[in-house]
Amino acid sequence: MAVSLSRTVTETLPRTLNELQRRIEDRMLRIPTRLNAYGYDAWGFHPDVTRRALLVSGLLYYYWFRAETEGIERIPPGRVLLISNHAGQVALDAAMIGCATFFEAEPPRIIRGMGEYWLPTVPWVSELMVRTGSVVGTRKNAIDLLRNDECVIAFPEPVARSVFRTLFRLGLYHTPSGAMDFLKYPCTIDGRAFQRATGFKPLFTLEDIFASVRH
Repeated sequence: MAVSLSRTVTETLPRTLNELQRRIEDRMLRIPTRLNAYGYDAWGFHPDVTRRALLVSGLLYYYWFRAETEGIERIPPGRVLLISNHAGQVALDAAMIGCATFFEAEPPRIIRGMGEYWLPTVPWVSELMVRTGSVVGTRKNAIDLLRNDECVIAFPEPVARSVFRTLFRLGLYHTPSGAMDFLKYPCTIDGRAFQRATGFKPLFTLEDIFASVRH
């Protein structure tokens, strides 16, 4: 049985990797991010680094967490601000949302994460975060990215709240009467559990992304 399992993995994994790589290549050509002559955007994002990162996170998305995404078609083209709950301290949930917006949304989008101020002080992490699309969560970065029609994501933590207040004050986003709950969590991790706890229906959800760990 062990030999049979090993043969299955050996035969299937290269095919899976090749198929995933081809899909990443195809969709990366259609992202709306504007690049300069050297292949970078104004914040340091680089498609080649992101392709490699997406190969790893894509395997987790499809074959480890087996994520199920609902409502992804509601993400509009152009500027968009996603606010999500966190599933834990390690930002695997953010990576899975990034996979959902890249692999499932039309057009494919690279989410631009609003990171904590200390992240750029960590060796290797500092370069990886900017090359894959994330930035330090300052007001200016959020505003500039949105004005550049990017897909920005943040989590409702202290560093994010001041950014949101500025965006609304500048009129980049308008809040209709009674819409604050909707704007607070447009997307959620494990959406059904979140709905049961809060009574709030999010814009789109990633359902039970950690199901494969529990079973």
